[in-house]
Amino acid sequence: MLLRKYLINIQYAPSGILDQNPMDLDNLTDMWSFGVLVYALCFGKLPFMHKFEPRSKLMIIDVDYDFEILRRECECKWLQDIVRGCLTKDRNARFNVGDISKPLN
Repeated sequence: MLLRKYLINIQYAPSGILDQNPMDLDNLTDMWSFGVLVYALCFGKLPFMHKFEPRSKLMIIDVDYDFEILRRECECKWLQDIVRGCLTKDRNARFNVGDISKPLN
């Protein structure tokens, strides 16, 4: 049996990594992490942060983050679109590298 281990900070991991049968790491995993990073840079906190780690995992699985802070405190619609596009649970709908430039146009 092949044992796969991922070295990834739980706060930056998409829900697919937390499944019993984790997905492989790829560019869409990176895009999720990019969305977490953009959110953290804008608001000084991680979107899926809780002092109780199992709660953080549930927040990630449910994509439960404070999007309202983005609407209230960020006037940049394109930034809202980037964060929302990167922090999308459905991998097929998640932004890829090419999609990042679209909200800027």
